Amino acid sequence: MLLYAPEIIKKHLTLRYLGMRIMKKGRASEEMPLPEITLVTVKQLAKTVPALSIPLIRRLLLDRKKNGLSTSGAIIRVGHRIFLDQGLFMKWIIDNSKRS
Repeated sequence: MLLYAPEIIKKHLTLRYLGMRIMKKGRASEEMPLPEITLVTVKQLAKTVPALSIPLIRRLLLDRKKNGLSTSGAIIRVGHRIFLDQGLFMKWIIDNSKRS
């Protein structure tokens, strides 16, 4: 029996990604809405938020394991490129700022 691509996906794969149909035991459930995500590069973030310079953002990215940025969910890697979720990054900055 020759299976076509949709039948293979329906029969064998379980998709667990937001915005796609979640397949369980061959049945499709409701579509989940995508969350609001604004992906930007380091240069784009520095342009939109003038208080953050490119060297400052890069320093925060280099020390991301020490400063907790890696666990915030604000960094998205695609191959060798690094994108930042602007909303989560700004939330992380506010949460980790020391106010005097």
